[in-house]
Amino acid sequence: GKKPVFEITTHLGKKIKSSETHRFLTVNGWKQLGELKIKDRIAVPRTLPINSSNDIEDYKLTVLGYALSEGNMCHPHGFYVFSSDPKQIEEYCQSLENFKNTKATVSDKSRHLCPSVYSGRINLKEPSEAVEWMRSIGMYGKKATEKIFPSFVFNLNPQKIAFLIAKMWEGDGCINIGKNGYVNTYYATSSRKM
Repeated sequence: GKKPVFEITTHLGKKIKSSETHRFLTVNGWKQLGELKIKDRIAVPRTLPINSSNDIEDYKLTVLGYALSEGNMCHPHGFYVFSSDPKQIEEYCQSLENFKNTKATVSDKSRHLCPSVYSGRINLKEPSEAVEWMRSIGMYGKKATEKIFPSFVFNLNPQKIAFLIAKMWEGDGCINIGKNGYVNTYYATSSRKM
């Protein structure tokens, strides 16, 4: 039969669609959606089981991580990654150039506030493998507000996920330690799905 479907938005911004009779685990036991009140706490798993045989090269995760955090994926022939950290630029360039027919072109630092690295082609008659890979995983052409984790990420083992997040964190992550010793960590993104 037909039932009304509701959408719950958690304090962390997660959205869950369910019927009124769907059950959620709370600190006071299982409750149906219709019994929940605003500010009730519902349980989420600490971890999800990952049965991964998906092993992807670190250089691809490095390029993806920097592109997710500081990349412009909307150029017609390639993509840019921005960084003012010379070590990040060096690591990114080395990783980018592991793709076939791809060269890393670093912008003239005197003309830009923040240097960028462009995914250029060595042979202009052939496609860049890096650009083609970004297309194949659905990242190419995405604006900052549209960026998502490509579906293959959800099948990576925990070490590869940690590696990817570390590269993203280098671009847009922050750790603040307040005067009282309170630690605040956050990752800055314009994308609600990220």
